[in-house]
Amino acid sequence: MERAMPSVDAGNPFLEQGDTIYMTAADSEGMMIGLIQSNYGGMGCGLSPPGMGFALQNRGALYDLDSSVYNSYQPNKRPFHTIIPAFVTKDGRPLMSFGVMGGTVQPQAHAQMICDMVDFGLNVQESGDAARYYHDGSSQPTATVMNDGGTSGIRVRYLP
Repeated sequence: MERAMPSVDAGNPFLEQGDTIYMTAADSEGMMIGLIQSNYGGMGCGLSPPGMGFALQNRGALYDLDSSVYNSYQPNKRPFHTIIPAFVTKDGRPLMSFGVMGGTVQPQAHAQMICDMVDFGLNVQESGDAARYYHDGSSQPTATVMNDGGTSGIRVRYLP
């Protein structure tokens, strides 16, 4: 029987990039919680609440001060981000909670995980381990406009 790794050595090349984690928990009655923590860049904004042991994020860095772009800094707006926890229901009842990391690939990966499980019968771990196709380079709320069709590819998960 395969088990979770008891520890991960520092310097694992798979862990050297990225700043996002996702974790979920569920009880026997179907109560679920999903948590995504992402500082966005480096150590987030560089501030840590005294005694709390974590750094605050800096997603506001994605705002643009140019009022003519989509993601401009204005009242009642939230910065563009890709923090997307997912909850799935079946027949009106909670079925599962899951999430993925990967920036703008997250919505695509969520859809692929659902297809893996519903259409191909994979469990959540098998789906998370499966290779994923992706499209990158689309227009973004951060004012990047696609003008060349973007790029497509396959991402294969690194398995230690």
